Amino acid sequence: MKYCTFLFFISLLLITPLSLFTRPVEILSYEDMLEKSDLVIIGKVISTCDQPDFSFDNCQDDSWIQVYTTFQILSVIKGNLEDNIIILQHYRYYNEEMVMIITDGPSFIKFVPDQSDEFLLYLIEEEHPERNNIYSPVSGQYDPDLSIRRLKRFFE
Repeated sequence: MKYCTFLFFISLLLITPLSLFTRPVEILSYEDMLEKSDLVIIGKVISTCDQPDFSFDNCQDDSWIQVYTTFQILSVIKGNLEDNIIILQHYRYYNEEMVMIITDGPSFIKFVPDQSDEFLLYLIEEEHPERNNIYSPVSGQYDPDLSIRRLKRFFE
């Protein structure tokens, strides 16, 4: 019995420091995301591009590059739109291999245009001086994957 207790405390001492190095992530429920969102849609990716007129001259491997992904709106669950197109503002690393190197970093998302995938997006409207219909994930830019879901069909 003493041996089991000893092993328990040793394992506890080994595991506890690991939790000290992780970053806290707020995982919102669907109800919370719905409440905080300005817009909730089901959409399909039309195109994706890096920020126009961005200079890559001083970029480091772990620099964040702003990306604009255009979605065709298939269904509006919450919010009002005059157009059937929105632009999702999100980020990627300058060197895409950094996703595998940086531990506990952001969980950036990547979209492939012209696929048949549909997405459920919980979004907040961004103030943008030059464009309308610019949105960001309700979970923030550091963990955008928490507020975007790829929808699967039963038969494909």
